[in-house]
Amino acid sequence: MDKKEKILGFINDDIYTPMKAEEIALLLSVPKEEYDIFSDIINELILEGNIIKTKRGKLVSCKKMGYITCTYRANPKGYGFALQENEEDIFISKNDSWGAMNGDTVVAEVYEKLGEGNLREGRIVRILKRANKTVVGTLYKRSGLFYAEADNEHIWQHIYIKKKNTGGALKGQKVLVKILKYPTDKEKAQGEIISVLGWQESNDTKLLSVMYSFGLESDFPRKVMSEAESIPLSLSEERFIGRTDLRRQTVITIDGEDAKDLDDAVSVTKLENGNYLLSVHIADVSGYVKEGSALDKEALKRGTSVYLPGKTLPMLPPRLSNGICSLTPGSPRLALSVDMEFNNKGELVYHNIYESVISTTERMTYNSVQKIIDGNDGEIKKYKKLVPLIINMRELAGLLRIRREKDGFIDFDFPEAKIDFDDKMNVRGVFKYENTEANGIIEEFMLAANNCVAEHFFRLGVPFIYRVHENPETEKIMALEQLLLYFKIKIKGSLNDIKPKTLSDILKNVKGKPYEAVIAEAMLRSMKKARYSADCIGHFGLSMKYYCHFTSPIRRYPDLIIHRIIKEYIKNGTINEQREKQLIPIVTAAAKQSSEREINAAEAERTAVKIMIAGYMKQYIGYEFTGIVSSFTGFGMFIQLPNLVEGLVRFADIEDDYYSFDENTMTAHGEKSGKKYFIGQTVKVVVAKSNDLNGEIDFALV
Repeated sequence: MDKKEKILGFINDDIYTPMKAEEIALLLSVPKEEYDIFSDIINELILEGNIIKTKRGKLVSCKKMGYITCTYRANPKGYGFALQENEEDIFISKNDSWGAMNGDTVVAEVYEKLGEGNLREGRIVRILKRANKTVVGTLYKRSGLFYAEADNEHIWQHIYIKKKNTGGALKGQKVLVKILKYPTDKEKAQGEIISVLGWQESNDTKLLSVMYSFGLESDFPRKVMSEAESIPLSLSEERFIGRTDLRRQTVITIDGEDAKDLDDAVSVTKLENGNYLLSVHIADVSGYVKEGSALDKEALKRGTSVYLPGKTLPMLPPRLSNGICSLTPGSPRLALSVDMEFNNKGELVYHNIYESVISTTERMTYNSVQKIIDGNDGEIKKYKKLVPLIINMRELAGLLRIRREKDGFIDFDFPEAKIDFDDKMNVRGVFKYENTEANGIIEEFMLAANNCVAEHFFRLGVPFIYRVHENPETEKIMALEQLLLYFKIKIKGSLNDIKPKTLSDILKNVKGKPYEAVIAEAMLRSMKKARYSADCIGHFGLSMKYYCHFTSPIRRYPDLIIHRIIKEYIKNGTINEQREKQLIPIVTAAAKQSSEREINAAEAERTAVKIMIAGYMKQYIGYEFTGIVSSFTGFGMFIQLPNLVEGLVRFADIEDDYYSFDENTMTAHGEKSGKKYFIGQTVKVVVAKSNDLNGEIDFALV
């Protein structure tokens, strides 16, 4: 038993009575020279929510008191919920919140069950960890007092600011506020403005607001930049020693028009035996970002590059991401390559993973490749020498796709809303962006490489980071079945052991039907989120036993760390026992951090897109549009326009009747008229309101 367990066991013992830390130390015979260690352990136990300190300084067991450690989720109206994994939420009234803010880690106690079932009401007794060190908001002044109102509606508490701490900000400007004093049940929050972001109308200000709200940074620390600047922008011949030289081979990159961080290149050759040899070459970022370096620590902290509309926040400084690591045409670049031979059934029959040096032949775009596929004479003439390669790529991608369809991968093909900016960051328009066949070709090749690398290193038994997606919970699948039954669709097989192919077949059968989107959305909600893990437990959505992220080390930290492991294994032919012990906690921590940063980045991207679109739609208030009913909530229905702009029609605002939503039939009914609204129905709406603070758009039915 270690010291921590011994101390906790003592406090949890039935005969223990609350006492101060020094009294516990005396009873446990803690030597004077070890008191600091003892004190640190006590603080750890408090932060973990195992014990709490009373106002008189006495230590009490949370377990014995029936206290629960959880996360507080605040409602804009002031009340909130204490959230526990796999447990019913605890309702916390405003008076019982103890000054907790949204996201805080708290200790709560349940004092009442509300009605039938497991609904519980409780109070917060301690705040263990504050989630918000800074808050983005708008500066206001009332009765001579300055205060900031947070953009995040879940942070409903105003933060009061002394005049000397306003930092020159003007009333109505967006500001970043550092919290100096957190709210309590008796006192208001206090803060100081540490950055003036600008006026809300500016798109630059909106992006800054999103960045700071999600803890994202554009600038890199000085030490990181200094390390990046020390890396040469050209390669000496010494760097190529021990690598397979592929500089004379035809290798191309295919990316979006605006991409600068080109981290994957491909080539496909048709062999004499009729098989295809696919070579995937990935930028060797680990050749520059060394384990434990300032660059490495910053990359781990960021976890991923973030792509906000009109602005990229890279994981690595541009000198690397857009420079020496990017697979620029005609420039020698270090790479980690995978050769994969596939037969005419799309089955992998041979593979080889090795270090290489490449020089890409051409930087191509999805648009150009699609034009060649479509038979565009101008594009075919322009890339005449590469046309045979693209034909081979298309043939192999088709085989791989057919193979994956047989395995039963779930194809969520959701179109995206893209924002078009002018040179001054003004939004010119919003349009529907759909992936082409050219996008699909590269997707197939990256999936194949990730699958191949994951299986190879799983079988070697070395520590690794996998991309995993657990099977959905039975309860979620049962809820999905209720919706499907309304559309006369039955889930085949056992709901307790659902197969990816079962869900995949349902999506295929509803393709092109008015309710396709609602079924796809409901199916997606029934599943768990994909994440990173040190354990290889498979990927349900892709229907793969082995999967990892290997192909984007410029913009994803898991890819970078497994590149290091791969290269170490190639160099030494093994990972020794001592190194394995070092790697296990490294990959476990990196998987957890990367999963958290990925979720944060995705939420920031969604928020920024919503805010930009809402700002753009302000000019159309009063204008009429035609859209379709895309989804329902308990209080309204969402209408989607052809360009994917979505707005809410509230039932309370429909004047001809009182409407309510029926979850079983996925329709809204008028009580008197019997009028019905359903998914996929075409309606005419007017833009009633557009809020670019929270990205919400309100429509009114015509």
